[in-house]
Amino acid sequence: MEIKFEFICIHPVNQTFVRDVYTLHDLMDDIWYSGEIIAKRLFSGFQDKDGKDIYEGDIIELIDETGALVNVTCVYGSAIRQIFENEVEIHGFYFLKEDRKTFPIVNNFAGRHDTETFKIIGDIYTKS
Repeated sequence: MEIKFEFICIHPVNQTFVRDVYTLHDLMDDIWYSGEIIAKRLFSGFQDKDGKDIYEGDIIELIDETGALVNVTCVYGSAIRQIFENEVEIHGFYFLKEDRKTFPIVNNFAGRHDTETFKIIGDIYTKS
């Protein structure tokens, strides 16, 4: 998996949001945008059902096990899970709804990978 970052910047002249994606190689070569950077977002390695890359801070609409549409936020961090009789700490990307942390399910209630139902509907930085 290629490591990619999405920067969300405010254009210095017209004050609009500008999104640019850089690889780790780009960043090491000092390719920077001249506007005010408001977010540096790490690529999760996942894509939504439309093939759009999912970044940290994206708001995702998905279908839960009851068939309801719910919104979750893509977060990088750690979560504690019970695996058999042990608690384990898992580091990586998860999806947050209120205080519940969940990971994409490979074979969900509908017999599909969760990412087949994910749709990016915005992000926490620009609310768009």
